[in-house]
Amino acid sequence: MVDVLLQLAEDPNLDVKLERYGVKDNLLLVSHLATKYFFFHFMELINLIAGGTKSSTVTVEWAILEMLKKLEIDKERWVEEGVAKEKGIVNLPYIDSIAKETMRLHLVAPMLVPHQACEHCQVVGYDILKCTRALVNVWTNRRDLKVWENPNEFWPERFIGKTIDVKGHDF
Repeated sequence: MVDVLLQLAEDPNLDVKLERYGVKDNLLLVSHLATKYFFFHFMELINLIAGGTKSSTVTVEWAILEMLKKLEIDKERWVEEGVAKEKGIVNLPYIDSIAKETMRLHLVAPMLVPHQACEHCQVVGYDILKCTRALVNVWTNRRDLKVWENPNEFWPERFIGKTIDVKGHDF
């Protein structure tokens, strides 16, 4: 506790200066500062939650925009039978393919989080040494002409009748 008080006393960036009046005054001040810094970290946590929510919202906005741009979609495709719940999405193949195509074309983040190789390996002809950190450019992967026909075009039909897993196993 004394170490913390000494560090706070020497900190030139504090709004309230820590003086050497008495232990009780210092403890009250530390309590005030702890509340202030807790609030700051709480706001960081809120930003993380909002960031996750924002990415979902933006993905839905992209899907709506792409569907509005693609007005030639048959009206029959919009009137699919099935339950409009998450479990029932398998009964709505066109809606499912719109979701997959939106996630393919409009990524939340263009790069994956850094991965570290557990052992020496080769990826697309490149030697990756053990403990090497690698960044995967998913944006390029999702627009690769060798993998996707017309990769820059929003074309949900490419997923109809196919069992491509968008969680990373096939995608």
